[in-house]
Amino acid sequence: MCSLVLALTFRKAFQAFVRCRFDAVGLGTGTRTTEDARLRTVALIVAAGRGARAASSGAPAGSTCPEVQLPKQYLQLGGETVIARTATAFLDHPAIDAVAIVIHADDRALYDAAFQASHCKLLPPVIGGPTRQDSVRLGLEAVSTANAFDRVLIHDAARPFVSAGIIARVIAALDSSPGAIAALPLTDTLKEESGGNIARTLPRAHLWRAQTPQGFHLPVILDLHRRALAQ
Repeated sequence: MCSLVLALTFRKAFQAFVRCRFDAVGLGTGTRTTEDARLRTVALIVAAGRGARAASSGAPAGSTCPEVQLPKQYLQLGGETVIARTATAFLDHPAIDAVAIVIHADDRALYDAAFQASHCKLLPPVIGGPTRQDSVRLGLEAVSTANAFDRVLIHDAARPFVSAGIIARVIAALDSSPGAIAALPLTDTLKEESGGNIARTLPRAHLWRAQTPQGFHLPVILDLHRRALAQ
């Protein structure tokens, strides 16, 4: 087993020690009760970004019709949109009770086209804000209104290949920590630059690449976002 300890901050509003493995990072320590088995988990998929790739408009070759610029989460991947594939990973997971998707205000038609079939776990979409942090906060506010959920997994819509195992392990890490993230060990060689020259090679033994989903106890992460907004 590979493990490490580091410290994270959330806009200086939150500091905690972190225990992480190759696929799960737990923030802080804590004790849980036998009520854990009844805790409800909602997945919050963030899809309000405008990162775009050129997608074919469907016009025949040689046509003068312009290309359609689509946010990457709405591009087709194996006959299905990226966002739909991402959502399915959570909708089909037995430990996920509901899924909410945060979208850009201009993307409702794209969203409706991607989710033509209804699903009992899929909540109404949430309109995001000008930044990713704003979009996450608005999504957290939306899923917290009914007080129906205890934990939240925040995931990027453009990451459709998240496995059921990673989802399960991030959720399991929340049994002993108020927050947990998926992570990968860093394998690239890192160089420190000085004056246009390589100064040294940085050790990577304690460096990890943060991934999603990132799981939290819902009241904790919502409170931190509200505090960050007030700063």
